Amino acid sequence: MRFAEFTCDDSKGMRVFRMVQVVKLVEATVRGLFGRYSHSIEFGSEDEFLILYGPNGVGKTKFLEIIFSSASLNYFALEPLPFSFAKLVYSDGTILTVSRNRVEKKTGLSRWSGTKIKFEISIEGGDVKKWHPIPEKFYETLSRRSGLVQTSDGEWEDVRRGEKYSVSELYRKYVARQNYGREDQTELGEFDELPEVFAEFRARTSCYLIDSQRLLAEQYLAARDRRGYGYDRDRRAVLQARISEYSERVKEKLNRAQAEHSRLSQQKDRSFPSRVLKEVEGKVSHDPSIIRERYKEQSEFRERLAKVVSVDLSERLELPEGGLENWALALLHLYVNDTEEKFAPFANLLERIELLQKIVNKRLLNKQLEVTASDGLLVRRDDGERIALDALSTGEQHEIILMFDLLLNVESGATVLIDEPEISLHIAWQLSFIPDVRRIAGLVGFRFLVATHSPHIINDEWDRALDLGSDGGLSNA
Repeated sequence: MRFAEFTCDDSKGMRVFRMVQVVKLVEATVRGLFGRYSHSIEFGSEDEFLILYGPNGVGKTKFLEIIFSSASLNYFALEPLPFSFAKLVYSDGTILTVSRNRVEKKTGLSRWSGTKIKFEISIEGGDVKKWHPIPEKFYETLSRRSGLVQTSDGEWEDVRRGEKYSVSELYRKYVARQNYGREDQTELGEFDELPEVFAEFRARTSCYLIDSQRLLAEQYLAARDRRGYGYDRDRRAVLQARISEYSERVKEKLNRAQAEHSRLSQQKDRSFPSRVLKEVEGKVSHDPSIIRERYKEQSEFRERLAKVVSVDLSERLELPEGGLENWALALLHLYVNDTEEKFAPFANLLERIELLQKIVNKRLLNKQLEVTASDGLLVRRDDGERIALDALSTGEQHEIILMFDLLLNVESGATVLIDEPEISLHIAWQLSFIPDVRRIAGLVGFRFLVATHSPHIINDEWDRALDLGSDGGLSNA
């Protein structure tokens, strides 16, 4: 069971913090996809994953995108997606629905069309809460602005500058900046703030999308999303290998863990003498076999960790054979407890890094992936020669990035949506994909949904596979 921190205002306007239980997605339905399809999936109580397959054009990728954007309450991502209704059901009975309708209006001499999206949350035993993110006033005011012309649904052009904008760009250009006090920006109205029940929903749920463009740098994808339709006016948003970003990210994770380890070590070491005296005076008996086993495990953990971060191994001391006196047992009991707390920041992180290396190194030919606090991700040939990350093949980069995402970016309790994992992957890698992701899911604690064209990805998991679209328009409805 995982908990997340939720921040809100109390009745007096004071910020308060609450811990909320993270819940799992158990059912997802999308209707009106491309105006034709209705798709639905349901995780059984024992299901850790499902696989979607079907011919091109039935909306496998869009289905994943709608689930992700709905769970994220992302209005701007949902706006251009071709659907009319989505419903997500969670393990605690919470139901989120999203309805999307096209609106056409004429106000005076101006005419505009837009997308109206409504979110509704139904919590078991509670009332239905509704949220309309963007008021119609926003579109009406846009249609009256001099030089701004709507060229299509969701797309506008400033004819004076010859620049095109999506609705999300116009919102950020005008409304999002209104806090800076510019009078000409406030006329567009305010984007409705996220109501508390929706903010709490977002804290209690976690959804992660791994799409087919996973090699692109996140800074590029973010810039592209800001443009809404891919206009690349900002030349600083260059295509950069995401693998390089992830190399820096793992260094940051390890450096943060080291800093926390140092803080805990200083804190524990300062009070160690006084705590030893209290422990000895307490005359509490300790099981020597348990202490020896814990001491051995911690020594082995240090040696594993030393391959990733700089760890002083000179402290290791072999415990003497035979019996230990009570004072020694008391001291060692306190020592192993302190050591466990000191190295806690590394415990889960090291396990994930080791599994990343194990899975990736099964696939790399005559190469080895190393992960260190000093270099991040590092690949060497068998002769020890270092290889630049962006010099790896596309398939190798895809594999490292995908496995890194699953192991080091996904939170426990999340629903992971994976689109076309077969891209640039050798058939042998495709055959081992589901078994490897199941191992990762078991360690991290997530369930996953895969959309694929490849029978090699499905392999012998046909009992978990759902066919979308073979019935001519309605699948699993």
